[in-house]
Amino acid sequence: TIDTTDILIDVTGLDKNIVHSMLNILAYNFAEHGWIIEKVKIVTPNSIEYTPQEYGEKLNLDKNYVNMITGLNLNENEITYLLKKMRYNAEVKGNKIEVKIPPYRLDILHQIDLIEDVAIAYGFNKIIPELPNIFTIGHELHIYKVVRKVRDIMVGLGFQEVLNYIMTNKNILFEKMNKKIEKVVEVMNPKSIQYTVLRNSIIPGLLNFLSKNKHVEYPQKIFEIGEIVHIDNNEETRTKNYISLGFAITNFSLSLEEGLAVVYALFKNLGIHGFKLTPLKEEPSFIKGRVGKIVIDKINVGIIGEINPVVLKNFELENPTIVCEIDIEKIGKLFRSFYL
Repeated sequence: TIDTTDILIDVTGLDKNIVHSMLNILAYNFAEHGWIIEKVKIVTPNSIEYTPQEYGEKLNLDKNYVNMITGLNLNENEITYLLKKMRYNAEVKGNKIEVKIPPYRLDILHQIDLIEDVAIAYGFNKIIPELPNIFTIGHELHIYKVVRKVRDIMVGLGFQEVLNYIMTNKNILFEKMNKKIEKVVEVMNPKSIQYTVLRNSIIPGLLNFLSKNKHVEYPQKIFEIGEIVHIDNNEETRTKNYISLGFAITNFSLSLEEGLAVVYALFKNLGIHGFKLTPLKEEPSFIKGRVGKIVIDKINVGIIGEINPVVLKNFELENPTIVCEIDIEKIGKLFRSFYL
């Protein structure tokens, strides 16, 4: 009420450091509004503590490091003054600056975080830009020129772009797709059962998207260009990222030829001729006889097919669905003229 003069803040939790941090933030938030912070004495069998904390961690800041990062020429006293403007308790000690970090600044982890605040206090607008003494020419990565061109073509073909997370789960990636569980990159301590692995295909995400949008009028034509991750023990990280295009079409009446027409139009606009469709005998996610590999110059660059009714039922989809996934990077390596 308006007559309240004292408030006791009680914070509980399983992690002592987090509990102290949250208490500090709350207490100093009240202080910003004119309240006076009083400490509470906590007596335990092994120690006596006073909360909230007045100051948090201490960090030593090197003047030369500050000047190297910011491009300025500040002395210790100037840096100390700027830090105090940002509410730090700073003091010059020898050739270092000892900085006491306010307990509510949980974002300060390294000297570089302090240097950022020094630059803010100094004023970014006062820092004069300088050209580096090296000769470099920046340019867009070639693969993203391909990506941009493919995106424009797909939009021109009447598709709507969607964006899914690279993280998913084995249920969507394998079980709903009627596939055996494969080895994929898994998250060690996932926060949610929805996001436990990194996807190795774009198609399951597209089907999941369609299952959430059954109320939208038909036909539905969507595509996504994004990264997938495969395990590769030859890489330093034992994984390798690929950029893929995936598209899906669903309608009351649909045939594989409609999907192939999209592939043909895409490749024609990219200047690709002579791709072949090689039938796949066993692909449990697709209807037998209505699925094949997309091959260019004897290189497998993708897959296209009509989704198996079992998979449609798993995703609660009611209409025939054609999906396709094409490796953009393989296309780019085969036809570098796309980049121009």
